[in-house]
Amino acid sequence: GLYIQHNSWVAYSYNNEADINKRTTFNITGYSSTGGSVTADTTSSEAGKQITLNVSPQTGYRLKENSLKVTDANNGNVTVTNNSFTMPASNVTISAEFEKIPEATYSVWVNGATGGTVTATPNTNVKAGTTVNLIIEPEDDYELEKIIYRDTNAKEVTINGTSFVMPNSSVTVFPTFKQKTPPTPTKHN
Repeated sequence: GLYIQHNSWVAYSYNNEADINKRTTFNITGYSSTGGSVTADTTSSEAGKQITLNVSPQTGYRLKENSLKVTDANNGNVTVTNNSFTMPASNVTISAEFEKIPEATYSVWVNGATGGTVTATPNTNVKAGTTVNLIIEPEDDYELEKIIYRDTNAKEVTINGTSFVMPNSSVTVFPTFKQKTPPTPTKHN
């Protein structure tokens, strides 16, 4: 009987040792909302491990500044540095706020010119890709010779007709008017 008891003692001892060496893991709850999601590189971890967060904004959204947070089971803040944190001895929850990226808008200015006026519509808060219409009004005895715009990088584009498509930049329109050639008088005998 001694051998069996010794054998069961060894088994009993081994079971305890296995229990002692069993590692406690804690859950990591990710975050998802309109605008994006934040996940960890693992869904559970032992305390003390470095956890990396993956921030995935949807198209047209960005992570709102200082909104990425990790909280423990008691609602205590866990320090997040460069999208990673050290796992505490607690389950954690990730939270974040995503915001729409504001669409860039631009302005159209018209440079004054001798011989006429040009009005651009629309001319403020114009999104790239919008058609800008030009009302060209030459003074008497003048006509439009040419019309161009320059963007903020001084790139010059010739405008053909009475409209153009707004680039990703504010622009200044430069019309040039010329005096009409007076008609040659006809001689009457």
